[in-house]
Amino acid sequence: MASVLLVNPPIRLKAPPAALPFGLATIAAVLRDAGHQVEVLDLNGLRLGFDEVRRRLADRRYDIVAAGGLITTYRYLKQFLAAARQAQPGAMIVAGGGLCAEAEVVLDHTPADVCVLGEGERTMAELADQAGAGFDPAAVPDATGSTSESRAAASGSWTP
Repeated sequence: MASVLLVNPPIRLKAPPAALPFGLATIAAVLRDAGHQVEVLDLNGLRLGFDEVRRRLADRRYDIVAAGGLITTYRYLKQFLAAARQAQPGAMIVAGGGLCAEAEVVLDHTPADVCVLGEGERTMAELADQAGAGFDPAAVPDATGSTSESRAAASGSWTP
């Protein structure tokens, strides 16, 4: 059983938060149904300062820290993923969402180990099943990892 932190980054900081992270809630439900422990940290709703974000990242141990968002969240997520790697050096760091439309940029310029391509429910469940056991993102459909070998071997899409 993996311990997973799912993070919704802040967006549109000049406007009050207006949307619940339903995508993360769906991923959380799938992970819980598969027997994993899941926390959701809605930084868009909470609007925490970065010192508080760092404190929360260090509060407990996670096997996976996953965050994703629109490409407009790249600057924030780059900083967040670096803080996650520092606070959770043994965790699998996962990026997802529209941000991973440019997976190579994300993997080359952030500490992300994996980019989830497409819908994340099944992919995150597979990654959580592998957490702590020497994961191989190339063996997980819709995931690509931080090495050129795993990028080349990313195995396509899930079939229904």
